[in-house]
Amino acid sequence: MKKIVAFLLIALAFCTLIPVAVSALEITVFTPGDVNTDNVVNDKDAELLLDLLAGIESEDAKKPDVNRDGNVDNVDAVLLLKFLAGYDVELCKDPNEGWTGDY
Repeated sequence: MKKIVAFLLIALAFCTLIPVAVSALEITVFTPGDVNTDNVVNDKDAELLLDLLAGIESEDAKKPDVNRDGNVDNVDAVLLLKFLAGYDVELCKDPNEGWTGDY
């Protein structure tokens, strides 16, 4: 009987710890082209990227490296503008590749 009670107490403790551990987890998903990280790729992202390339920095431009090559340049702008215009372009091959941390 003591073993059953001990097992149930351990199971109860384990079950109460799981939601705490899971709720503390934060998962960030990168969406190529989502410069301002609002989970939508739209004209605002293009505006922020073009401003950044023109020397106008914004705190909202959090992920301007659209193709994840480690550089923020005209290639990113062209890819994003083509994507927004409806062209069939691949913004980046693998969102996990080329992660720089800054962009």
